[in-house]
Amino acid sequence: MQIILVLVYNKRKMDTKKLFYGLLRKKECLRPTIRGWILILFAIILFNTVLFIRIHPFLAPVKLVNSNIMIVEGWLPNYVLEKVAKDFQSKRYRLIITTGGSITPGSKVLHTFATDAAAKLIRLGVSSEVVVAVSAPDVSRDRTYSSALSVWDWLKNTHLEIKAVNLYSVGAHGRRSWMLYKMAFPSKVKVGIVSVPNNSYDPLHWWESSNGVKAIIEEFVTYLYARLLFHPKN
Repeated sequence: MQIILVLVYNKRKMDTKKLFYGLLRKKECLRPTIRGWILILFAIILFNTVLFIRIHPFLAPVKLVNSNIMIVEGWLPNYVLEKVAKDFQSKRYRLIITTGGSITPGSKVLHTFATDAAAKLIRLGVSSEVVVAVSAPDVSRDRTYSSALSVWDWLKNTHLEIKAVNLYSVGAHGRRSWMLYKMAFPSKVKVGIVSVPNNSYDPLHWWESSNGVKAIIEEFVTYLYARLLFHPKN
């Protein structure tokens, strides 16, 4: 009996020395079989396929609500503003609010994305009587949220009964803008979204274009930041 105990002790002592003087230990672990690796590979391919197909529609939603008020992000390119002008006529809107802060941060000249977009819409044939530029403060971060707060501050001081608005954005930026406007507006006000397609890449094959890949990655990361880390201070 003593011999057996000594042998077991010596074996454990020998194993301990081999494993860096007790800093490591042997442990059994499960490993996939060939069938398991095939299943894992199939799951990865399926996940990536769904991600590639669904991520752009998620980031660039279109969900209109019944409203006669349009909110337009002032930095939008001209072809989006042309779409805005057409929709204003065809969808019976009564008011366009353009948003955005200073084009040149720190400048004393009152030239904002809001005023710039309003001027462009008027040149596109929209009556100046229905276009309102609501400029946002000159801030270095959370500019979309700041613009949304400025718009709501302006709206609540009017005599309009605000039940719903439709926000116009572009491409993969739409989801984040939509979320931030819903944060800034009271819950009783419905906020719709129109993400006009970005013409610098094909939305159905965004991964085939460097512009598409860059837009998706940047907007997805900033959306996650806004969703998980951004805490508004109204």
